[in-house]
Amino acid sequence: MAEVYLVAVLVSMIKLKSISLMTVDIGLYLFFLFLFIFLLTVRFFNPHDVWHKELIK
Repeated sequence: MAEVYLVAVLVSMIKLKSISLMTVDIGLYLFFLFLFIFLLTVRFFNPHDVWHKELIK
């Protein structure tokens, strides 16, 4: 779902460029940081492993 927000932000930046003055601020950088951390979480975190370890203890 985070990728959908990324596409929406990029499309809105392109569409609104002609009618408004936009500045790239810290919010956009934090959004990209969120997407990167989200990608790492999805790639390396397996919830089944966590539940399996809890059941063994």
